[in-house]
Amino acid sequence: MESSQECIYRLRIGMFVRFFITIFLIVYVKKHYYKSEYILLILIGKILFTDALDSIFTLFYKGSLKDCWNPCTGLHYYQSLDKILDLISYILIYFLLDCNPIIGFFILWRFIGVILFSHTKNRKWLVPFFDFIKEYLAYLYFFGKNNSHLPFFIIGKIGFEYYLHIYRLSKSRCLKLDNSD
Repeated sequence: MESSQECIYRLRIGMFVRFFITIFLIVYVKKHYYKSEYILLILIGKILFTDALDSIFTLFYKGSLKDCWNPCTGLHYYQSLDKILDLISYILIYFLLDCNPIIGFFILWRFIGVILFSHTKNRKWLVPFFDFIKEYLAYLYFFGKNNSHLPFFIIGKIGFEYYLHIYRLSKSRCLKLDNSD
């Protein structure tokens, strides 16, 4: 990808901002909302908000790819670092929620996939080792500890991960530009 160094520079700024805002928001939520009945929804909002921060500095950078929306996010560099920052956020949430063992399992499961993805540069590893923390927090909020519907949510998430990392990638010229994937 042309100008990938410019992308990497901009992505580093975004990742740095995302990391510190994540820490700030987790501390803020713990201090002000720890006992709130809405803490799970607040944490989902925090995850969605901070996940969007890392690429904001590349949002209007196109380089020579005028017809691609934010081509910097297609780089393996971005994808790997994004997954690692997700894990850091999830670990903080794990401790905030008193070390919920199911959240711990899903973090460990995703960690294995992130390691395999980062090492092999093959996004296919992200499908079986799906990211399920946001969905599990929503599940806990709506269904509590009743896990009878959980398998349906997991199957749906695996389908979404397949769409996101396999199907969409095969159809998008912009996402194929980084040869390291």
